[in-house]
Amino acid sequence: MNETYTFLGILSAIIVAGAVAAWKLYVKPYKDPDISDMFEPTTMPVEPPETPVILPVAPSLPIEVPIVPNKATLTNLCLGLRDFEGKPGDQNYRLNNPGNCRWNLSGYMPMYGDVRRSPNGFATFPTYELGWLYLQNMIKGQIHKRPNQTLLGFMTRYAPESDNNPTLAYTKFLAARLGVGITFRMGDLVLS
Repeated sequence: MNETYTFLGILSAIIVAGAVAAWKLYVKPYKDPDISDMFEPTTMPVEPPETPVILPVAPSLPIEVPIVPNKATLTNLCLGLRDFEGKPGDQNYRLNNPGNCRWNLSGYMPMYGDVRRSPNGFATFPTYELGWLYLQNMIKGQIHKRPNQTLLGFMTRYAPESDNNPTLAYTKFLAARLGVGITFRMGDLVLS
């Protein structure tokens, strides 16, 4: 019988020692700090705040909504014309004439400065900025005269095939840059 008590005593000691070790290992590190002072009346708000505090809530899944700015703008059209006409060093840059516009026999408004005629019949502006301004104003004037004209109709006048221009390819290039079709109505162009 003594052997039974001895065995049970040893077994009990092992169980208690294991429980104490487990408590120290798993329970003690996660014990709450002393929070008794948090419930004193001086630390609790008496009245609700005047403006509610709204914490940001992150969406559960990342949602990306692409923002596509309107590409059919006057600026983008002018950039497309400039890029199709040439690159730095080409005639449209050398003549300060981004749109490679032909010299106008009826003359130019004084705001464009002394616009000259190049040997091959294109306008030469005093500065690139004045040439850019002319291109924008010329297109605005054409849109004002013919707001229902399509991009293809505009390009047929701007860069006719009779001048050895690839009018349809040019129009498709611009349509792709603007994110529209070749039948885009010029009056819908954003003039900013």
